[in-house]
Amino acid sequence: MTTIVESTLTPAANGAATAASVEDFCFTDIPPVMDKLRWTQAARVMRKWINGERYVMPDEVKFGYVAPSTLSPEKILDDIPFEWLFTGSARVKPIVDELDEQLSSVDDYNQLVGKLPHLLTQLSKGLSLLIKRLDQLGAVDLEKRSLKNATFDFSDRSAIELDELSQFNLRPVSTSKWDQATDELDDVYGALGGFAIKLAATKITTVAQKGAQSTIFIDEIGMYLRDTYDFNNKGGDQFLGYWNYDGVLYSRVATGTGVVASAKTIYWLDGKYFRVTNNSYNEWREKHGKGGDFLIFSTVRKLPVKIEIHIGKADLEEFVERVQ
Repeated sequence: MTTIVESTLTPAANGAATAASVEDFCFTDIPPVMDKLRWTQAARVMRKWINGERYVMPDEVKFGYVAPSTLSPEKILDDIPFEWLFTGSARVKPIVDELDEQLSSVDDYNQLVGKLPHLLTQLSKGLSLLIKRLDQLGAVDLEKRSLKNATFDFSDRSAIELDELSQFNLRPVSTSKWDQATDELDDVYGALGGFAIKLAATKITTVAQKGAQSTIFIDEIGMYLRDTYDFNNKGGDQFLGYWNYDGVLYSRVATGTGVVASAKTIYWLDGKYFRVTNNSYNEWREKHGKGGDFLIFSTVRKLPVKIEIHIGKADLEEFVERVQ
């Protein structure tokens, strides 16, 4: 399929890229390789990008300053099954299990959603954002420094809706340099790289009692993933692996047939592998006028919880000071 110039991939030898004029492996041949590796979602999202109209995601969209509900449908993929995170990778379920344990039962103090056990700052970032969401929903009386009596059930809402209604915290996954260097290659890594598991309150009740502290009760939390499929080079031209028709290898990891890899040197037992980076996507997009960045959301996983947080005037004073 065309030349190496057409595919924007560079053949590699002895761990370093070298020039070549004609090869038969192209950038658009990567999704079929993912199919061979049974990376179902990775192949799906790459095909969506290749087939999309040219679109470079602005920073304000990437970093969440633009509401996803305002974007056109082609700039969003919102039906990735959350449970696929467990089957597509071995490293995600322990993270979710830890979140489940941290959130299953909370009595005031909790780093994700509750208060902090020290004097200078009582509200965790998660609780501060949750109060902000409740204020936007009309369940906070800031003048009286009290909550109002209200009940909200968002259990049937999509991840995009929850992202704007009641999301209060998140857990980054595979975003550190160490994770990116050591995580096993799998379907989740191929589709998402680093991403966030976001937390939203889906069943909430607020109770105001005269002469006493108000209370936030949460009976259910929704978890969903949020990621961006884009190829900006703000942190440098990110390396995305060496590819050929048989598989892919990345740093110390080999996936496919006839390949051995070590931490410092990559060895080929047969065949050539081609270096892919963010610029492989960017150069292909510039040449072909296709390639559309997009946001990724999953379905929502529901977690029954028993969370009770008491909110006094001092807590709302601290909240007001933070948002001013």
